Amino acid sequence: MRITTQMMMSRYRSDVSDAFASMNIAMRRAYDYRAFEKPSDSPLAAAQTFQVHWEARLNADYRNNISNLEGANTTADHVLQQIATQIDTAKEKINSVVTDTANAQNREDIANELASIRQSMLSELNSKYADSYLFGGSNAGTAPFTLDADGNLLYRGLNVDTGLDKDGKVPTAASLEDFAKDHVYVDIGLGIESGATGQSAFDSAMPGIRYVGYGTDENGVPKNVFSLLKDIEGYLKDDSASVSELVEKLNPYRDALQSAEDTFISSKTDIGARGNFLEETDSYLEAIGENLSEKDNQVEYVDFEDAITSFSTQQYCYLASLQVGSKVLQTSLMDYLR
Repeated sequence: MRITTQMMMSRYRSDVSDAFASMNIAMRRAYDYRAFEKPSDSPLAAAQTFQVHWEARLNADYRNNISNLEGANTTADHVLQQIATQIDTAKEKINSVVTDTANAQNREDIANELASIRQSMLSELNSKYADSYLFGGSNAGTAPFTLDADGNLLYRGLNVDTGLDKDGKVPTAASLEDFAKDHVYVDIGLGIESGATGQSAFDSAMPGIRYVGYGTDENGVPKNVFSLLKDIEGYLKDDSASVSELVEKLNPYRDALQSAEDTFISSKTDIGARGNFLEETDSYLEAIGENLSEKDNQVEYVDFEDAITSFSTQQYCYLASLQVGSKVLQTSLMDYLR
């Protein structure tokens, strides 16, 4: 087969073009270190990269969820600690007035202080974090605790003592017990799975009724802290009762207040446990994020040394092809005919 100059020129141009293209790819890789420019360059690396990016985005979302939960949990813990202090203060005030030396004015003063504590407690129970009420359970868009016309405490429209609605009727939708067991699940990504699962779902609900109590005992004494203070306040304002009569009336309420405080503290400790769990989970996800970043570097990018070496090699090949062309293709037609 006769090889013509035209054939050599055509093949040479094609080879030089390929060498230049390879050098261009190696050059881009040398400054961005990417292992591929488009998925077709390396389907396996591209598929692995897409998977790593997807898991990294999920991981970032989960850590953002945990950050929000930690903020709400910390705020709730602070609020509940303030309420615990208010309960202790109320107990001290009540104990100080149930003595022979306390007169009607002392009782009136303490009653007014209890009213102030109740008002402050109501405000604390309606605390917000961001745009959500902390203790509203699954209904965090409206204030969970309100007062009726008689000053009785309501939780999501139900009387905390009787469990009846504002019209005095038994609720048909949900009861106080249902509200106390309210759940709001948030996916925090244990196992890096899509969607909330039994493993990764975290119950973020903190229904206020769970902490301050609800209902009454067999004697009709409230179990709710707010209601107990309200009733005790009423007894303190009764000027006609003697000290012994006052003590007899208040004893069941003082015992109930102590029981309510014990329940409150027991429920409050769960906040601390939740905080520790969230902190540990965030550390776990942080470690996963670091592993994903390292894996991304392995599948999406090349080592610095390899990129520079590859570019140097491709540059050498391209320059060599130019030198070969300058030597081989400089022969003229007359030289060929001779």
